[in-house]
Amino acid sequence: MAENILSNTSEQAQTPTKNQIPIPPLIQSQQNFQQDFQLPTITPSQNFKKTPNRLFYTVKLSSSILRHHKFEINLSFDECLKNGMIISLSDSQMLKTIRDITGKKIDRQLLETWYQERDILKKRKNSKENRARIRQLQNQIYDMMYIPQYITVVMDNTKDYQNMYKHGFKFNGHTYRRGSCSASQARVSTIVFIDEEIKDELKRRLDCGRDLTKPLAPSKYNAYFGLYSSAIKEVRKPRFCIVPDYEVEMEHEVDFVIEKDKDSDDIIERRTVISKENRFDGSGLISPQMAKLWGEDLGEDYTPCNFCLRYTFTKGMVNEFDFVEWCHEKNDDNYIIKDIWGKDIDLRNIDVILSEGQVKLWDSWPSQEEFERLSDENGIVFGITKYSPKQDKNVLMTNYQYLQTLKMNDEDIKALCADTVKYIQGVSYEDPYYSILFCMGENSDETSVERFLKSSDNYWLKSLILDHNILNDKYSREKIRDMIVRRIELACLGRLMIRGNYQCICPDPYAYMEWICYRDTKPINGLLKAGEAYCWYWNQQEKVPEYVDAMRSPLTHFSEHGIDKLRNTEEMRKWYKYCYSGYINNIHDEFTYVHAGSDWDYDIISSTDNPQFVNGKYPDQRVVTYDVKKPHKKLFTEDDLFVTDTFSFGTQIGQITNTCSTICALMAEFPEDSEEYKLLGDRLKAGCAAQSRQINSWSAHRVIYV
Repeated sequence: MAENILSNTSEQAQTPTKNQIPIPPLIQSQQNFQQDFQLPTITPSQNFKKTPNRLFYTVKLSSSILRHHKFEINLSFDECLKNGMIISLSDSQMLKTIRDITGKKIDRQLLETWYQERDILKKRKNSKENRARIRQLQNQIYDMMYIPQYITVVMDNTKDYQNMYKHGFKFNGHTYRRGSCSASQARVSTIVFIDEEIKDELKRRLDCGRDLTKPLAPSKYNAYFGLYSSAIKEVRKPRFCIVPDYEVEMEHEVDFVIEKDKDSDDIIERRTVISKENRFDGSGLISPQMAKLWGEDLGEDYTPCNFCLRYTFTKGMVNEFDFVEWCHEKNDDNYIIKDIWGKDIDLRNIDVILSEGQVKLWDSWPSQEEFERLSDENGIVFGITKYSPKQDKNVLMTNYQYLQTLKMNDEDIKALCADTVKYIQGVSYEDPYYSILFCMGENSDETSVERFLKSSDNYWLKSLILDHNILNDKYSREKIRDMIVRRIELACLGRLMIRGNYQCICPDPYAYMEWICYRDTKPINGLLKAGEAYCWYWNQQEKVPEYVDAMRSPLTHFSEHGIDKLRNTEEMRKWYKYCYSGYINNIHDEFTYVHAGSDWDYDIISSTDNPQFVNGKYPDQRVVTYDVKKPHKKLFTEDDLFVTDTFSFGTQIGQITNTCSTICALMAEFPEDSEEYKLLGDRLKAGCAAQSRQINSWSAHRVIYV
């Protein structure tokens, strides 16, 4: 197939016309952009000006280097820079608190003048004077944005960490001690060390006056404290309340994996299990008014409808919903609810509703007033780590995990590949518009082109956008040909183009309001039934699909394709009207089971209406689960945190996933009624459970069996 496509491209270079170029239906939305292509105007909106996300600089070392120097190193910033020991980090609550303690000030206006002057000089003639001024400006930027009190160390072995935990290490005359280890850092055996002079004060402020006598699992505290290292953009503090979680018992038919020793196969049993599940785990609501203000704080010219937030031991997603209007229409003008402490709250005075599953240590404070007061005193801010885009993409790139777990014949595979083949064959040296779109990527639009022109250093493609005659150059043709070859290689590895995208998973906000207003007095149903979902992206398509396949990575088992029926009633359009992005699922079925223990703290899911996906799910597949162990709560010590760190070091998730994919591929070699197929199927289920156990070794557990 590769040779045919390449030869087709060279033929088109001889006698093509623009109208002959096949534009697959998948990217019809790009055709108008292609035909009317023009350079976008790179100017901020009249009402919004997005502040650049300037990075901070910190030192990153390996334990082997520290060991080689007997855990004492003296290096200047320039020496660290030359040796690749300086990394850049987005701002976080931890970096902000360090600056508060040390009195380090960031003059954003002055910083921007330095960046602007530096970038202008880089585009001018390469003179000695310009180079000297650029170095001076860059050094000023480094000096302002360098945080010397924060050092990350990658542990090459546990013995090094044990030594550093007991004795610390010296860097430029300062002693550094263990500070934190988040879940993501533990996966790559990385520890944050803090200058001993500020470590205790940093921990005191970030602990924020929590009740230190309350037992807590060390692994959970590590994960919660590690949230302070998340990259955030600060937004204004809302008026908020915290409400109880909605936990229900649910019955499921599952394949239950019983773990055995390493020399024996795990046992797979078909079981009916009853589990207690949190139906809004990790999610909350935000009013349309506050969502608009947060959009302005983030410098956007639109209002995002989903935000992933951070606060004092707090994480999760808030979804835009008019809860005041809901109370007016659906709760007889009753706006009073009970918060987690049992206090009456008037929702007309609230901007954001958080759940107890989001505020991880809520019961470590006697009241919300005390929680807020201590958070303010210790300089904890509301921060956003990510939020919904202005417009969702139109093209979903598949992977081999998605494909190998589908039941397809040869004709299905040809149909599945058709759009990708047409997309590659459409490239023509005679059509600069299509060629530019191909080089820019399958989800190109005016915004992405604007961003590319402003920031990319791909000057060849920038030149092609500015001057289409460059397409006649031999070098340009070779570049495009190389990109075509690479695109074919990726397609052969399972990277195919289908209609769909990735979106944030949202629980039914209507059901959320029923819960916090009705509690145990009325049924909690929501607007969606079992097996149903609402997604504005799909509902606004010219031809609205009836079903979509929802998938969450890493997808390792046949049962993890979730076929949902799309709904779009008048009632849904009214109450979900702000949810222009996000995949809203119901509260009645085993959605979280199907998608490998997902929750709603801004987990991402892909969905497609591709018929080979929707019709390709293997029938009669039960979800795979196992006995999830709850971590033991205790009055932990620093030694307990150290042990938890070492237990969590490294991750085998990638290895387990690849092993599962290999087993899945081997299953295709045997008839479905054979003993080999059944044995491999059981081992695939065991691998799926092993993957979940590996994830749960450093994350919070979401399902409790009763």
